[in-house]
Amino acid sequence: MRALILAIVCISGLLILASGAPADSSNITIADYEKMIDVGAAVLRGKAPIITQDAIMLVRLSNTLFLSERELTKKEKEFLELMRGQELVERLRAALGEAVINRGMGFYFPKHDLHWGGAGGNIRDRDRYVITDKKK
Repeated sequence: MRALILAIVCISGLLILASGAPADSSNITIADYEKMIDVGAAVLRGKAPIITQDAIMLVRLSNTLFLSERELTKKEKEFLELMRGQELVERLRAALGEAVINRGMGFYFPKHDLHWGGAGGNIRDRDRYVITDKKK
């Protein structure tokens, strides 16, 4: 049953990403962002290996929240709580390859040219999402 639920969540996440902004786009709508937070939390709660595309989404969502200058919602705070711990680092390494410590004491995944956390100056636009107000 868990496997079926996880499969549904993963497929839903892929459909959301496919119907919205491309995975490499940094601009997303608020509706897509909110769906991605839900999908990301479900992926993090699961124990299955994280696929590469989901790992990139998780890192970019985490960076987006890290750089946010507004009060975070309950869902966003819960998502960030799930984005902690050595077990998560190992799951992300399995999906993204080698992780080295960046200048800001976050991680850098050279294979994907992707920074996760650390001092804000390390996080580039391509390492996060820019949420737009426009409606689809």
